[in-house]
Amino acid sequence: MGSAGVVRQSPMIARSPSSASSWLFQSLLGFAFCVSFFVLVEPAPVDGLLLALFAFGLLFGIVRLRQMPVLPIALLTGLAVANLVSMSGADDRVRAMSYTFVTFYMMTSWALFVGALNSYGASALKAIFSGYSLAVLFAVIPAVASYFHLIGFQSILLLYGRPKGLFKDPNVFGPFLILIGVMATTGCLPVANRFAQLVIAVVATVGIVLSYSRACWINYAVSLVLFALLDQVLPLHHAEGRSTSLPRLVGFALVGILALAAISQITSVKTMLAMRIGQGGMHDYDQIRFQTQQMAVRAAIDHPLGIGPGQSEGVFTYATHSSYIRVLGENGLFGLFCFVGFVFSTLVQAIARVSTAQSRQWRGIYLAAAACICGHLINSGVVDTVHWRHFWFLLALPWAPNSVVAAQRAHSRTL
Repeated sequence: MGSAGVVRQSPMIARSPSSASSWLFQSLLGFAFCVSFFVLVEPAPVDGLLLALFAFGLLFGIVRLRQMPVLPIALLTGLAVANLVSMSGADDRVRAMSYTFVTFYMMTSWALFVGALNSYGASALKAIFSGYSLAVLFAVIPAVASYFHLIGFQSILLLYGRPKGLFKDPNVFGPFLILIGVMATTGCLPVANRFAQLVIAVVATVGIVLSYSRACWINYAVSLVLFALLDQVLPLHHAEGRSTSLPRLVGFALVGILALAAISQITSVKTMLAMRIGQGGMHDYDQIRFQTQQMAVRAAIDHPLGIGPGQSEGVFTYATHSSYIRVLGENGLFGLFCFVGFVFSTLVQAIARVSTAQSRQWRGIYLAAAACICGHLINSGVVDTVHWRHFWFLLALPWAPNSVVAAQRAHSRTL
């Protein structure tokens, strides 16, 4: 080997992770997802684990920044710049720096997920979804048991009478369950047999329904319907045939309607449903949300570079309850362009990957990602989702290779 090769690539970069390092990395990644249901404290345990794994991945060449897809990296860089530039106009600099740090952490977690999926492909997916599925069970079962007073801890697991588990808000608890709920319901969860997937689907759906989040309900319904429609419309590029998602969904919907009709007779459920969907689904605080959003738009006109990261609550005395308006008001039009561009480019990537997937498993992964991104796009219009950890994982899935062989080839080319 010539000396030029030594200069061009350092031994640290060229080092291939050993089997022990790979096993440890993927095991800890799965464990991080397993504990992702516990986010009552900030930073949560999952945050420390993911940051440590990012450093581990850089050290052992698992996360390779030079291999990251160019378009999303460019858009995320633009969003990062918009955060830094708008910080100069923030009234509360401490809050601005804290909020920006969390945004940068979300970007780091996205890079970690993309790097892990590019290095290990289906192997990493299995570890991740094993942990994520367990997290759904750990999040929902105690919360629902507390809701029906089978156990105590109502002050911890409920908020305003709504199950939230060990999340801070039912409006985050519910959407956290959607990706797993969609994949288990449609039979494309890569870590479980049919019976286990049915159990996971039921648990996730019960949690979503009892979260009483109107946006979450719409998110879930849109994601399930789009999964089935995209599966039927988009072309196949493998010999395994289409999934059986449509009949599964129809059957699950019929059973779900009957189950909902039954549990809606329970007094606590009937009362909460009446509160959440009464008056056409509108409440007094919704008017406050709309007024805050109008103020944020006016602030964006007066401050084209934004009022600063995380400043909405202080300036408007109320959260914007819209990711798009929050980013517009706080980071300016350029920040909004980068954020929306990143999400939509990921959606386009997901749909493109569905059409070229080489196996039913990967097709299901990309279908679920595309459908759930669409659902979350709607959810993001009425809830601040920029700092949702699971949303950034969802946005990493479409940038994964569609086979282990492809991942191994991509990995070996850089050694």
